[in-house]
Amino acid sequence: MTIALVAGLSLGMLVPGPCRAEDSVPEHIQNLQGCFRVSYRFVEDGKHDYEVKDVLEWITLQRQSGAYLIQHYGLIDGKVVEHFNETWSALRDGRWRQDTGVRRAIPASHRSGWAS
Repeated sequence: MTIALVAGLSLGMLVPGPCRAEDSVPEHIQNLQGCFRVSYRFVEDGKHDYEVKDVLEWITLQRQSGAYLIQHYGLIDGKVVEHFNETWSALRDGRWRQDTGVRRAIPASHRSGWAS
């Protein structure tokens, strides 16, 4: 499973996804998809802050009811973790609205600075 997933992630960087540039996806949204090495810092209340360092994140893009759905997936210890999603919608005045969905729990083994 892990080998197939890594191969799939590698191919995904080379093969266009469901929303390609010719589908007239705005560039600022088009550039959000792909595979990235990322780190996150979550600052909550000083006691429950933590970081997730140097993990792979695969981000997909789909059109959905006049908006764009951006889904973030993490690859942690050979497992795919659905991280969070974003929905981008065009406003009438030309600006964009970003709504974010609930993120999934990150395993404690990948949190540095976590205080219980």
